[in-house]
Amino acid sequence: MADRETDLVQVGASDATRRVLESLKEEGHIDTLLDGYRLGIAVAIAFGKQPRRDGAARKTMFQTSSVDDEERSIRTTIVEIFPAAAAWPYRAAEDLAEQGVAIIGQSIEGDDIWFEDLISRIGHANATGIAAD
Repeated sequence: MADRETDLVQVGASDATRRVLESLKEEGHIDTLLDGYRLGIAVAIAFGKQPRRDGAARKTMFQTSSVDDEERSIRTTIVEIFPAAAAWPYRAAEDLAEQGVAIIGQSIEGDDIWFEDLISRIGHANATGIAAD
């Protein structure tokens, strides 16, 4: 019998990702940790990152039903962009959030986040086709 990977019903984050999300919320850059988590997914996709099956230790943060909307837009987007992750879109979302929040963390200086820097880096990654960090 083939070992079939199951998808997540809850997504989590590493301690480092939680710290960045909490900092963003405390400084008023995001309203909720969930907003930051979703932003992390979007940033990772914008940077051309690929979801990894790294099995990293992450602590549960959200039900997948609260991360996604009724139309399952995040799931659908991940399946369309990353067909290899079609059987595990929420595992992919979890890893993309991790990668994206790390990228966002690189644009934080003190209490400020430099969205101009982040947008510039996204533009450069897309123009060069390089999955920049």
